[in-house]
Amino acid sequence: MKRFLKALLRQIDESDLLALAAEMAFGLLLALFPGMLISVSLLGLVQNAYNVQYITGLLSAFLPADIYASLGPALKSLASSGRERSILTITMVTGFLSIASVFLTVIKAQEKIHAVPPTSFVKRAGRSLVITVVIMSALLVVVNAIFYYIMAQYHIVSRFQLWALSPYILKARFVLAFGIMFFATILIYRYSAPLSRSRFYRGFRPHWKGAAFLALSWILLTVSFGLIVRYQTPSGSLRDAYSYVGRMSAMMLYLYVSSFLFLVGAAINQIDAVSDEGPQPEASPDPEHEETEHTDDLPFR
Repeated sequence: MKRFLKALLRQIDESDLLALAAEMAFGLLLALFPGMLISVSLLGLVQNAYNVQYITGLLSAFLPADIYASLGPALKSLASSGRERSILTITMVTGFLSIASVFLTVIKAQEKIHAVPPTSFVKRAGRSLVITVVIMSALLVVVNAIFYYIMAQYHIVSRFQLWALSPYILKARFVLAFGIMFFATILIYRYSAPLSRSRFYRGFRPHWKGAAFLALSWILLTVSFGLIVRYQTPSGSLRDAYSYVGRMSAMMLYLYVSSFLFLVGAAINQIDAVSDEGPQPEASPDPEHEETEHTDDLPFR
């Protein structure tokens, strides 16, 4: 464990993950509203406005209160008119490109973590667009499946009067959060890995440890972050100022720590792969040099 932690700290320092996390968090902040717009609009293509509002309201069970307070009104407003937007509008295209720009940073970070030569901007941009399509399509399927699961669960509880199970069902949100984060993260790790590292790009197995780390640490971050913000919220005349300044600062801090944990998960995958490969075999001696040495030892030439 001590050796692993040393390798992880060395990887964080050499790959400059703190700076990359700041770049990634800033990109997430800029893509936040366009990303919400395209997500709600995509949900509106397969769900009615009431169901979209219900799905967006489920975020309040997973995000810290101050984070959801900044996003909730915008989500409800967008959800109420989700079917009125075309998927080909300029705003939707802008939202799609904003999300893809975040994956540009992810790909660049993966190249630094794996110590491979950086690819051209055009190749990274193309891969980021592909990753955006894959992730959003997968999450659209997962979110709709979870929605129907919750609806079926509620129907069974109300139909058979199993209200005593409600507290346990509420706690199941952490299992859902872990599953969604693990699924999304392992997809991102898989498709953002350098193409030259075929071990990482061709399968999902090398990425599960980093994805599990991020899912667990994100849940702990969300729970602890909500408690910290709750007890640090000022009272009296400072509350109004906090509502404008503090929530934005809290949002940026939350995105930064989440981005850093994501990059640490990628570093864990890389370190784990290196340890599995083991030490490289030593180069065999030069046959000509070896023959020369033996010849020099002979009594005759």
